[in-house]
Amino acid sequence: MNFIKKYPPSFLLTLYLITTYLPLFGEIDRIASQWITLSVINFITFIYLYFTGSITYKLFNRFTLPYLIFIIACLTSLFIAINPVEGLIEITRHISIFIGLIFFFKLLNSVSNPIKRILNSVFILFILQLLAVTNQLYFDLPPIGLTANKNIVAASISLQLPFIWLFFTRYNNIISKIIALTLLLYTHYLLISIGSKAAILSSSVIVLVYFIVSYLVFKTKSRSHRIYSSIAVIAMILSYLITFNNKNNISQTFNNTINYSNDQGNLDRLRYYRETLEGFIESPLIGNGIGNWKILSIKYDAPFMKNYIVQYHAHNDFLQILVETGIVGFLLYTMFFGQIIFYSIKEFLRRKEFYIALPLLSIFVYLIDANLNFPIARVIMQVNLILVYSFLLYNLNPINEK
Repeated sequence: MNFIKKYPPSFLLTLYLITTYLPLFGEIDRIASQWITLSVINFITFIYLYFTGSITYKLFNRFTLPYLIFIIACLTSLFIAINPVEGLIEITRHISIFIGLIFFFKLLNSVSNPIKRILNSVFILFILQLLAVTNQLYFDLPPIGLTANKNIVAASISLQLPFIWLFFTRYNNIISKIIALTLLLYTHYLLISIGSKAAILSSSVIVLVYFIVSYLVFKTKSRSHRIYSSIAVIAMILSYLITFNNKNNISQTFNNTINYSNDQGNLDRLRYYRETLEGFIESPLIGNGIGNWKILSIKYDAPFMKNYIVQYHAHNDFLQILVETGIVGFLLYTMFFGQIIFYSIKEFLRRKEFYIALPLLSIFVYLIDANLNFPIARVIMQVNLILVYSFLLYNLNPINEK
C-alpha cells in the first residue's frame, strides 16, 4: 500500500500518452490491444486514486457531464439495435475514453508544473512520430508512422502541432527556438508528403486562422505574439514550396484536397453522409443502435459494395453518432465539444494566452478529422483528445491563470 501511495502521477500521465506506442500482441488490427491497454491504464490509475483518497464526486464536472449522459443515451439505443453485442463493445470504448479523461485531468492537477511536463512529453513523442514517418518515406514504405495508416498518423501529427508552437513560444532559449522552428517547417513538408487530405486541410486552415486571430486579438499585447504566428505561416508556405518542387504527386493531392469532386474517396464520403441521414430519418429519436452502423449501412450501400466489403464507418463521427444514437445522443456529443470551445474562446478573449489558444486549435484539428474520417474508433486520436481536453480544462481554471 505504501508503494501505491508513492506511485508518481507523472508516471501515470506518461503511460496515457504512450498508450499507442506500447508493444502489440501480434494482431492484425492494432486497435484491439490498444483499447485493452487504455483500460488497463485506467484500472491502474483507479487503484492509485483510490489508495490516495482521490476518488470523489469532484472527479466529475460540467464539461465531462455531457459525455456521461451521452453514454446513457448509447445504452438506450441498444433497445433498438440490430446487434446489441456490437453496441456493448462500442459503449465500453466510450466508457474507457470518459474514465481516461477524468483520470488524466485529475493527474494533471496532481503534478508540479504540469504544463512543462506535458510539453516536454509531447515534444519527445512528436519527434518519434516524425522519425518513424521519415524512415518509412526514405525506404519507400507506406508512411503510417506508428499507426495503422497514413491518415491516422497525419491527423495525430496535425493535432499535436499546436503544442510544438506552444513549446516554441514558451521557451526563450535560442536552441529550443531553433529546434521548434525547424520542426514546424519540416512537419508541414512531411504532412504534404504523406498526402493526407484532412491533415493538409486542417494544418493549413488552423495556421491561417491563428495568424489572423493573432493580429486582431494580440494587437494590444507583446509584438512577439504576432511574430510567432507570422513565423508559423512562413514555415507552412516554405514547406509547400519545397514539397511542390520535390514531389511529383503532391500537386495532385493538394488539388484533390481543394477540389472535392476530383477524388473517388471524397465522392464515397458524400454517399456515406447521405446514407446516414437516410438511416437517421428512420429512427430520429434514439437512433438505430450504437456501434450498429456497420450492419445498417449494408441496407443502403449494397448497390455500391464490391467484393462484399462493408464500410464500418461513415467517415464522419458526428453523422455516425446521429444515425446510431439519434438526435439526443448527437446533441449530447456535440455539447461535449461545444462547451469547451465556447468557454475556451471566452477565456482566450479575456486573457489572451497561448495556453488556451493553441490547444483550442488542436480541438479544431480533431473536429476537422472527425468530419472527414473516424478518429472516434482510433485509440491514438482519443488519447490525443484526452490530452488536449484536459490541458484546456486545466488552463481554464482561474487558479492556473498565467
